[in-house]
Amino acid sequence: MTRWSQVLAWLGAALVLSSPTFSATRGTSEPTRADTPPARRPTPAVPYLLWFETAPDGDGFKRETDTLIDALGQDLREPAEQQISKEAPGYQKLLRKDVERARDLPGLRAVVVQSTLGQQELERRIAEQAARLKTAPDRVPRIITDVPLRRFDEATCNGGERPLPSPAILPPGICRVAGQTPVSGVRTPVKGRVWILDTGVSGSPDANGLTIDRSKQADCTKLGCVEGASADVEDRVGHGTMIAGIIAGAPNKANAGVYGIAPGATVVPVRVFGEDGNDFILGAVGGIEHLLNIYTAKAPTEPVVVNISWGFDWVTAARRGNLVAMRFLNWSLHQLADTGVAVVVAAGNSRPGERFSDWTQMIAPANTGNYRTGGLGGVYTVSSVDADDRFSAFSNFGQSPPDYAEPGRDIVSLWSRSTVRSCSGTSFAAPHLAGILLRTATPEVLGRAIDDPDAINGSLGDPIGGLPSAGAKCP
Repeated sequence: MTRWSQVLAWLGAALVLSSPTFSATRGTSEPTRADTPPARRPTPAVPYLLWFETAPDGDGFKRETDTLIDALGQDLREPAEQQISKEAPGYQKLLRKDVERARDLPGLRAVVVQSTLGQQELERRIAEQAARLKTAPDRVPRIITDVPLRRFDEATCNGGERPLPSPAILPPGICRVAGQTPVSGVRTPVKGRVWILDTGVSGSPDANGLTIDRSKQADCTKLGCVEGASADVEDRVGHGTMIAGIIAGAPNKANAGVYGIAPGATVVPVRVFGEDGNDFILGAVGGIEHLLNIYTAKAPTEPVVVNISWGFDWVTAARRGNLVAMRFLNWSLHQLADTGVAVVVAAGNSRPGERFSDWTQMIAPANTGNYRTGGLGGVYTVSSVDADDRFSAFSNFGQSPPDYAEPGRDIVSLWSRSTVRSCSGTSFAAPHLAGILLRTATPEVLGRAIDDPDAINGSLGDPIGGLPSAGAKCP
């Protein structure tokens, strides 16, 4: 199968790729079509989402939907085996050759399948089998076209990459919310771990000062996740590495690099974007399920934070008939927060010319913030301010306002194993709060966002969260 992002591009166009091959005639004549019937390239199996949404009646719902999936048989390349296991409360995973992942929710079941059929033909076969089996109309699945994810760094980067500064520097944004001495010596790393669901993370303590847990890292850019040292989490974009630097940056052994808010904290990359920095929601859902598997089986015993600096807008989802994906993603994040994990989500960047694109309500999963479960657990949405605490012009806002505003303009941090860069976007505001939450479950309010569009009718601007040690603004 080709790269996941390409496969989903095919899915979005609902195309089945097959074309006749060409061969050269004998001798020295110009190549022409072969006299024999042309061979066809094998048609690749394309992933689809089958969404079953109804009021389940216990085993009856699952049994009936299973029967329909099994009846598709060759259309899904005949499942070799079915094994049901209850790996975590609230869902079951079907392990099959072709049905890669399934999840049952109250009133919702999402099944990822592969088929060589085009979308319209698969829809016809499903309707045909449903009629033959007399499947109840509300138990016939919809085929959902996937929704593209957006990284929230459209506010762009300033200039190119620069070598790691030596000695290591304390960027102004970090100083603003963590103070001039964010930790008393990197010989005492901050306890806790941050999962970065993004483009990957590049680095090591020797290279750029990052401490990465290679045993838990995961590549979720294909159906399912590949975990461990063999997982490809190399960051070919820079976005995920910058987020890691803001949170957990520390000097390398040569004392070069940048400080993060929680220096030395353990970074666990989960790659959900393709090599070109683009991808769709399936990888993101797979990454979140990967974390649910871990923390529903065993609650965290140390501070655990998840950083999400991407999202998708519900208008695009609605146009593709995929609003259920938003509900599915937001439900998953609430379940993760219920285990005691802090999920930090960028509010998103507005897009000029697109109506209502500056509202957090229009962006998932930013619209699932303001959710608390006690202690550290919760979903936190983060807007952006500049060096003067003014609300960033590119930052989203909303009637259900973001939980915090953090520095997000002209942020300097890591970009690769050996470089730094200056970038802007709510993508880089969110990790400031992620680092703070690794150090305290109750951030200090250091001020309020100035000129926040939400500060109307007596409301205050978003609070700027930080550590008590931050005190006054840095010089």
